[in-house]
Amino acid sequence: MGNRLDLRRDRQRACVTVVVLAVAVFGIYGRFLGAPLIYDDYPGIVNNVSLRRLWPLFGTAGVAGPLLPPGGQPTERRPFSNLTLAINYHFGGTDPAGYHLVNVVLHILTATMLAALIRQTLRLPYFDGQWNEHGGLLALAITLVWAVHPLHTGAVIVAIQRSELLASFLYVMTMWTALRYWGATAPAPRRLWFTVAIGSSLAAMTSKEIAASLPLAALFYERTFLATSWRQVRRSWPLVILMTPGWGLIGMMLWANRDSARSAFATSRYVLPFSTWWVTQTKVLLLYLKLAIWPWPLSVHYAPTYLQTFDAAWPWLLAFALQTTATTAVVWRRPAARFVLVVMAMILAPSTLVPVFRMMVAEQRVYLALAGLITLGVLTGYRAILAYAPVHGDRLAAGAVVLLVLIFGSVTTRRLSAYEDHVTLWQDNVRDQPDDATAHYNLALVLITDKRTPEAMHSLEETLRLDPEHQGALNNMGMLLEQHVGAHPEDVAAVNLLGEIMVKLNHPREAVAQFERALEIEPANAVTHSNMGTALAVLGRTGEAIDQFDTSLQLQPDHLKTHYNFGVLLLGAGRPSAAIEHFQYIIRHDPDDALTRLKCAIAYALSNDREQALAMAEAGLSVAQARQQDALANEIRAWLVDQRSRPTA
Repeated sequence: MGNRLDLRRDRQRACVTVVVLAVAVFGIYGRFLGAPLIYDDYPGIVNNVSLRRLWPLFGTAGVAGPLLPPGGQPTERRPFSNLTLAINYHFGGTDPAGYHLVNVVLHILTATMLAALIRQTLRLPYFDGQWNEHGGLLALAITLVWAVHPLHTGAVIVAIQRSELLASFLYVMTMWTALRYWGATAPAPRRLWFTVAIGSSLAAMTSKEIAASLPLAALFYERTFLATSWRQVRRSWPLVILMTPGWGLIGMMLWANRDSARSAFATSRYVLPFSTWWVTQTKVLLLYLKLAIWPWPLSVHYAPTYLQTFDAAWPWLLAFALQTTATTAVVWRRPAARFVLVVMAMILAPSTLVPVFRMMVAEQRVYLALAGLITLGVLTGYRAILAYAPVHGDRLAAGAVVLLVLIFGSVTTRRLSAYEDHVTLWQDNVRDQPDDATAHYNLALVLITDKRTPEAMHSLEETLRLDPEHQGALNNMGMLLEQHVGAHPEDVAAVNLLGEIMVKLNHPREAVAQFERALEIEPANAVTHSNMGTALAVLGRTGEAIDQFDTSLQLQPDHLKTHYNFGVLLLGAGRPSAAIEHFQYIIRHDPDDALTRLKCAIAYALSNDREQALAMAEAGLSVAQARQQDALANEIRAWLVDQRSRPTA
């Protein structure tokens, strides 16, 4: 009779947990279901041909199917997630409400399953009954705080983050069903939970790579909470072994998409040494920790600021080492806490160890791992409150949780409001990440769509200031300038800018035509003559280019850009002594121009003036380091190493 009452009470509490979580999550996210598709939603959903039909699942020779998404898409290597998006597309096309609704439901299901897993774990004999009385309420508190945390807004409201949500749900479901399997005594339930655990683990691994750690997490869970030795773990080897084919599936998907991955690495201008990525991830992990505690400001995209020099890296490496050492010391003799932190590390490992150079930071990567951090925080806080106030500790703890949920909920609501409008979202991103070229570019695109051309031009200019070779920005600015020049052919400044963009887009002949047109309108324009010289130099018409640069400097002797381009041309034409004059002119007027100092050093080296060359390069290196121009500093450093390795004359 007592067991039946306990079972009924547990079911009632489980129902209350589901209702509370559903009400809290829908109360926050429900009114934002109509938020528009953004950013990666377009390649992943709107332009994803594999979503167009549900059958055949693997597509045909000419058309990709939902279980075989094409390479280069956000869902490549994630067929199960892609299939759920295809089902959404089948019933609602590109209407964002359907995608957001499924994401919110998945978020609720994950929170519910997480609560069940935590509740059952806290009641295991491992804890000697210390959490039995309040285990259910603590599980609800943990998952409620997790479910409303502002750091999840991007994962839940951005439709293409279905992969993160689905993999996380299936990850928790696998752990929960594995626990039911370990606890089952009758053959039939044991087979059922065994089968469900295997199926959910394979589905998780085909949803996103974060689930690759599931076999190890299950093994580590049993060893920590259920077994007193590794010998006892052997009874569950069949479960763990049958999860490992998921690794083979991940490997097959990586191999199938090897060409798109190789192409991305071969063509990307953002590729850096793997060591730079790994060093920078120490800074990223500390940022995730900060956002978990103080989740503001949040951004759709973060500026890829890499730690490329020792001077830039050592403070972060030291902070990370101290944090890791302190954490290890605290949890070393606490197996349960150690389990939580190790699984968090395993979940974060794929995105931390495998470089995605254009996406250094992504809030959604912390989605599931954050549950571990909140679990440790809530349980530690609860114990501290009870120690401080044994009599009223439960009420104080409940009040603290309610207050935290209200604060996090209000911050999440405020953050979600930015997703209601494309422009507002990217304006917020630019405000918080002013050095992010991608954010400026995406803001420009939505402004172009809204026909706000002057603002779009400003955003494109900012993009090119931060990333001068950004092809999308160059193309879109060229398009806008062509429209403007067509309507205002007398605008010499616009014609000049259009010609400059054509040169950068490797269309020098078209650029020359634009500059000739500008010179017909205003023959004595120094900037036009300078730009004409640059275009002619690209075409290999060196003599004509020199004439244009000479004319430009006669009209405007202090134009530093002309001096630089003229110097580069003379350097390439085998006239380093003449190039030095132009570079030195720039340095006198702008001593902090490290790039010009490097060019001047090269010119001195070609003039066989080794001493001046090394001194100039050293000065350029100091300037680059002072201005945190890490890539340029590395280039100068490499040039110095090469020069010093050469025998002196």
